[in-house]
Amino acid sequence: MAQTFERLKAHNESGRYLCVGLDPDPAHVAKVYKRTHPSLVEGTDLETYCHSIFRETRPFAATYKAQYACWAKHPEALRSLFREMRHDPSIPRILDGKFGDIGNSMKYWADFALYVGADAVTVSPYMGVTDVTEELVKAGVDVFVLASTSNEGSKDIQQQPLRASVNVDELVAQMIQHSAKVLGPMYGMVVGATRPEDMGRMLASAPGIPVLSPGVGAQGGDVEAVVGLLSRHDAPWTINVSRGIAEALKSPQGDEHWLREVRAAAQGYASQFRDLAAT
Repeated sequence: MAQTFERLKAHNESGRYLCVGLDPDPAHVAKVYKRTHPSLVEGTDLETYCHSIFRETRPFAATYKAQYACWAKHPEALRSLFREMRHDPSIPRILDGKFGDIGNSMKYWADFALYVGADAVTVSPYMGVTDVTEELVKAGVDVFVLASTSNEGSKDIQQQPLRASVNVDELVAQMIQHSAKVLGPMYGMVVGATRPEDMGRMLASAPGIPVLSPGVGAQGGDVEAVVGLLSRHDAPWTINVSRGIAEALKSPQGDEHWLREVRAAAQGYASQFRDLAAT
């Protein structure tokens, strides 16, 4: 068992709620390392870039999340990065791939998650919560199931009503809670931070289920409202910030200046989350 949620709980108890996104944009990486074009950025550059973010933000973070799409061309670089991060066993490593297929295929995604060294992955429930999670859980990989996401298009399906007062996303949250009871405490859910009114419904639909919440920072989520809701939720929680930290300095003039801004941004978000959670 990867114990992602036990580690998050321990970090929450010490006032740490920040999830730092490791989603390198080659265009920004090229600016940091003064490459003439993003196409010249290699896997080793992505690894160095994100390891630098990890090093600077480690005092403030509860967990880290790597977006698989950013690493699909360089899986060995991601594996090497996660291996280095493993020196701090208290920090869970989340692979954000939004995987979602039948059990036979999910066996291979479980193998891949273990190969790169992820403790948890994000999954899409469209094929059915049990179908997309069972093989991962068997393999010892924790899961965050997408329940309510932060993108504008989420309303196309997630917010559609199924019956009186129940939307699709609420049904998914209830299914996550049921799966956690049946298959064990290796389930969390993704609840976007851009619509606090919907977050309240989601948390009420799945009491006791840990939460990963994206949408703060570049996407403009209401930090005060979101932390207010999550701090009353009886389960571990973490708020992801990716571009708001990695790209706090849009036009970096070299590595050293950029890293100062990365550290300052992470410290700012972490302090804000902690102070709001304590009120």
